[in-house]
Amino acid sequence: MRRRPQEDRRYTDDDEISLVDLWLVLARRKWWIIGTFLVVLAVAAAAAFLSVHRYEFITTIEIGTRISGNQVSPIESPEAVVAKLNEGYIPPIIEDFAAKTPDGVPGNGVRARVPQGSNLVVLQSEGPQDRRELFTDMHNLVVQRLQQDHNRMVDVIRQGQQVQLAEEMSRLAELESEATVMEGRLERVQEARRLLIEEIKVVRALVERAEGERERAVREAGETTAAMTLLLLTNDLHQNRARLTQLEERAAVQLVNERDLYASELGRVRGSIESQKQRIEGVKIQLANIQETRLLSGPRQSLNPTAPNRKLMVALGAVLGLVAGVFLAFFAELGASVRARREAVAEAESEHPRQAA
Repeated sequence: MRRRPQEDRRYTDDDEISLVDLWLVLARRKWWIIGTFLVVLAVAAAAAFLSVHRYEFITTIEIGTRISGNQVSPIESPEAVVAKLNEGYIPPIIEDFAAKTPDGVPGNGVRARVPQGSNLVVLQSEGPQDRRELFTDMHNLVVQRLQQDHNRMVDVIRQGQQVQLAEEMSRLAELESEATVMEGRLERVQEARRLLIEEIKVVRALVERAEGERERAVREAGETTAAMTLLLLTNDLHQNRARLTQLEERAAVQLVNERDLYASELGRVRGSIESQKQRIEGVKIQLANIQETRLLSGPRQSLNPTAPNRKLMVALGAVLGLVAGVFLAFFAELGASVRARREAVAEAESEHPRQAA
C-alpha cells in the first residue's frame, strides 16, 4: 500500500524537529561545551608544556668481520648479537645501574636493534637530558662487554688461520725442496747427455779411422800380416760401430725421455708452488683483514627532543575537550528532562487526590 503524502510530510517534519531539537540542546548548553573544552584544553596544554623533554641517546657498533671464501662476513650474525644483548648483557647492566642510582633507570634503559641490511648494531635509550651521563656509562659498558666477547672469537679465528698459514708454508717448503731435487736431476741428465755426445764424437772418429785403416788393409790383403791386420781392424770396427749405436740410442732416446720426464715433473712442481703461494697469500689476506668489533659512533644525544610532542598533545586535548563538552551537554539536558518529567508526574499525582475529593 502506498504511503499517503500527509504521512510523508509528517515523517519529514519529525526528522526536522529532531535535528532542530539537537541544535537547540547544544545552543542551550553551549557554556557546558565551551567550559569543558577550555578545561580539557588547559589540562592538555599544561601537561604538554610542563612535561620534561625526553631525548634519544644512540650508540652505533660495527660488528667485526672476516673474509670467508670470496665474501666478507661478520664474525657473528647481527641478529644473534641483538638477541645476546637484549636477553643476556643489557638486563644485568640495567639492574646494576638501577641499584646504584637513587632515581633508577628511566624508560626501558637500553635496547639494541639492527638496521636492515647492515652489519651494525644500534643501542637506543630515551630519557631526560640530565641523565645523559647515566646513559653514556650504560652504553659504554654494553659496548665493552660485546667487544670482550667478540675479541675472544677473533682470537680463535686468528689462531686457526695462523695454524693454517704455518701448514701452507710447510707445504710450500716441501714443494720447493722437491723442485730443487728435480732441477738437480734435470741438470745431471743434461750433463750426462752432453758428455755422451762428446763420447759419441770420439767413437765416431774411431770408427772413421778404423774404416780408413781397414780400406788400406783390404788393398794389402795378399800379405799374411796384412790379412791379420784386416781381421783385427774389422773386429775393432764392429765393436766401435756397436758402441756408437748404443751411445747414439742412449743420447737420442733414453736421455731425452729422462730429460722430458724430469722437465715435466719440474713443471708440475713449479705449478704447485705457484698455487701454494696463492693459497698462502689468500690466508695472509684473511689474516690481515680480520676486523674487530668497534665503536662506530656515540653515545650521542639527539639534537631535538623526541617526547613529548606538544603540538599533538594540545590538538588531542582540543578534540577530546570538544567531544567531552558535547557529551556533557547531552547528559545535562537528559538530566534536566528527567527532573522535569519527575516534577510533572509528582504534580499530577498531587492534583489527582484533590480532584477525587
